[in-house]
Amino acid sequence: MILRIEERGGKLAGSMNRFRFAIGRKGMPVGREPMPGDVSLPDLKLYSGDVGFTWRVNPPFEGAPAHFVAEGTELAMLVFIVGEPAICRIMAENPGANAFNPVVSLRRVSRNPLHRPARSDVTSIPEWISGDWQVPFMARLINTAEVQYRMKHGVYADYLTLLKSGQLEYTGNHDFTLVPGNLRKGSAAAESDPLPGYSLRLALSADRNTYRLLIHPKAMTTCRSDLVTDETGIVTETCNAAGPRRD
Repeated sequence: MILRIEERGGKLAGSMNRFRFAIGRKGMPVGREPMPGDVSLPDLKLYSGDVGFTWRVNPPFEGAPAHFVAEGTELAMLVFIVGEPAICRIMAENPGANAFNPVVSLRRVSRNPLHRPARSDVTSIPEWISGDWQVPFMARLINTAEVQYRMKHGVYADYLTLLKSGQLEYTGNHDFTLVPGNLRKGSAAAESDPLPGYSLRLALSADRNTYRLLIHPKAMTTCRSDLVTDETGIVTETCNAAGPRRD
C-alpha cells in the first residue's frame, strides 16, 4: 500500500494505489493483489493529531472512516473505524482469521528520480523478550503523544508535561484501544510509576526538537531487555548483560 498525503495551495491532498485486501490468520490486514491506477482522497481532514478520510479503495473497508496517525517522523499507523456488522462480515469472508485488528503499520519512504517510492523494509515494534505487551505499547503511545504535542506547541515534551497537559490521556483515548500500565487506571501512580516493574526515562534535547525514550525492567536478570525509541518512532530492543545500574 502506498499512501500519499501532501499540502497543495494551503490544503491537504492525497491519493493511494489500488489493491485488494485480505485478513491474515492473526487478524492483520494484508495486501493480496495489486490493481492498476490510483484513487484520490478528496475528503482529507486534519483533526487534533491525525488525518481522517474515507477509505475508497476496495472491500472489506470500503466506505469506512480511516485515520492516519503519526507515531514519529518515520512511522505511522492507519486505523480503520469499523462497526460490529462490518467486523462480522469480514470474519465470515476470511474463515482462516482467528481475530481482527483494523490497524496497518506504515513507514515513510523517500522518492527516487522516477517519482516512485524507494524500497524500504518495514520496521515494526519488536517482540518484547519478556512477553509483556505493555512495554512496546507504552513506547508507541508516548511516540504518538509526542507527535501530537509537537503539532500543537512546536516542541517535544518531557513525560510529566505529556501527562499533566492531558496529551497522554487524549492520545490513549483516541488512538489506542488498550492503554498500558497505570495510565489506564487514571491514578496518581501514573506520575510516579507509569509502567509497574519497569524504569522509564524520557530525555529531551536542549532545544526540545529531539528526544530519547528508554524503558527497561527494574528486576535484575541475566539478560536485561532495554527498549529504546526516539522522535522517528522506530523502536529497537537490545539484550544487555546485567550489571551495575545508574538510574
